[in-house]
Amino acid sequence: MPAALSTSTPDDDRFANVAGLEPNGPDAAGKLRKVYDQLVALGAGADAERLLVLDHAAGRRDYVALERMLAIEHPLDQLSELQHSRLRNLVGWRNAVVLVPLLFTWLVLGWASWRYHEQLKEHPNLSTQPFLVLWEQRFGGEFIPTFSLTAVLAFAFLTLVLLLTVWAHRRETRSNRELAEVRAQLDEAMSALALATETSSIRPPVSAEEWAEAAQRVLTETQRLISAAVEDTRALAESNRQIATSGREATEKLHTDGLAAMTAQQEQGREFVGNLATETLTTMAAVRTENAQLIAGTTEQAKLVLQRAGEANKQLVEQQMTPLFEGFRNSLQDYRSDHRVYAESAAAMASGVTELTAAARTLGESAGTYSTIAASIDKHLQQIETTQSGFVKQVTENSQSMTTAATSMREVTELMSGRMRGDLEALARNVVDASGRLKEIDRELVSTSAALEATTAALQATATNLAAVSAALTAPRAPRRPRTWRDRITGR
Repeated sequence: MPAALSTSTPDDDRFANVAGLEPNGPDAAGKLRKVYDQLVALGAGADAERLLVLDHAAGRRDYVALERMLAIEHPLDQLSELQHSRLRNLVGWRNAVVLVPLLFTWLVLGWASWRYHEQLKEHPNLSTQPFLVLWEQRFGGEFIPTFSLTAVLAFAFLTLVLLLTVWAHRRETRSNRELAEVRAQLDEAMSALALATETSSIRPPVSAEEWAEAAQRVLTETQRLISAAVEDTRALAESNRQIATSGREATEKLHTDGLAAMTAQQEQGREFVGNLATETLTTMAAVRTENAQLIAGTTEQAKLVLQRAGEANKQLVEQQMTPLFEGFRNSLQDYRSDHRVYAESAAAMASGVTELTAAARTLGESAGTYSTIAASIDKHLQQIETTQSGFVKQVTENSQSMTTAATSMREVTELMSGRMRGDLEALARNVVDASGRLKEIDRELVSTSAALEATTAALQATATNLAAVSAALTAPRAPRRPRTWRDRITGR
């Protein structure tokens, strides 16, 4: 690093202006250096830097300000704060630890009293035993510190408090001693500086010749400082040139590495897209094959369902309709038998009527016989009427049974047709949905391919931009026009 950029002051340059106050200046500068080094070693850098103000005042030959600063006491606030902060921390720890044995002892004592009460409650015969004896026996094996262990721990804590107290007193004594030593050395250095200021042969210029000599010294010192600043600026420019060269090399390397990485990524992207397209085509072919197999299997299952439905329908017809038709046929046969009986009865009745007419003609006089025959005829008529009523009732019941069977058959047929139709429609909808999903997958694959192509194009554009940036960095810069006093004033 150049000398102009250094924030530290060399040991030989500290209090150099005070050393120039002949004849007692070197002695005062040596004492001030000693105090400065001691303050820095103790960590009070701010207090040490305040001593340099005295050297700056001596360099300006500002004896009025120098005498004013010597008249007041130089504060050592940072050193005092450092010493007392360490002491405060130690005293705080001591005060915190001093309460531990007291709290611990009372806590264990309360715990032991509670356990003693509980044990006496469980075993009243132990009331004659001393409390400390039961405590030493841990009240029957309970997890509790004994009296001796409690005493030892309290003693250990009190010993620690004693050690912290001794340490705090020693730290306080050492801090006060260090502050007193630094204060005594500072007072001695201030006295030496006051003596050097009073006895110094260097006084502010009074005549024109002295002012000219002072101005010449100032100009010489200024020229020396300007020369040093120029050297530092040259060193800084060289450092900047080296940094720019290393930055250009790093940029070129970054550009080369970036192009190589982008080329590798493009190759990986192409390989990935190719593999993805191959896997996609394979997946689509497999999906189409599975779809065809699914449709074929569904068709076969539908055919089997229809065949089973036809067989079930046929079996249902055979199980329910055949008995109905058999019953209807039996009813017709019964009807024919009853009709034959009715015809025979009617023929018998006709012959009876004929015979009755003949008997009436032949036996007109026999009223009683006629009445008996009339009663017999009425009885036969009632039997015929009863037979006809039973026949009509049986025919009506058979007709109702046939109507109920036909209605049940129609409902069964409609129910089977509706379920089969619903299942076939649901199957068709599932096939249509599967085809739609396949189309969506095809569209998403197309979108993915387009996005990968866009990513490849973006990577190529990034490589082009990096090449342009590298070319701009490697291009020679135009010479910069030196700034004039007008540019510095106007800020351009």
